[in-house]
Amino acid sequence: MHEPRIIASVLGADYMHLADEVADLVAAGVDGIQWDVMDGGFVPPITFGADVVAAARPLTSLPFEAHLMVNHPPLIIENQGNGNSFKAGLVPHQGLANDVAPFVTGV
Repeated sequence: MHEPRIIASVLGADYMHLADEVADLVAAGVDGIQWDVMDGGFVPPITFGADVVAAARPLTSLPFEAHLMVNHPPLIIENQGNGNSFKAGLVPHQGLANDVAPFVTGV
């Protein structure tokens, strides 16, 4: 059995102080950080894109996990350098694409 891990989402963070919010999560001892990536199409809100996640990558060595709520997951993966920013993993929603297999094998 695996040890439970705490992966904290930054969805509720103060985006004006995102670096401080990430630092607070690191100081709190979380095991990873989740980025809820929404494109405004799959779900109405627009949240973090590739540029924001890439800019936050130097802030911590903690693994990043992407909760993908986007219509075209491969575009997100390509913009993240084949998922290199998301060391902990990718969490796509079922039904994101007509054929999920190419998406999963491309990671």
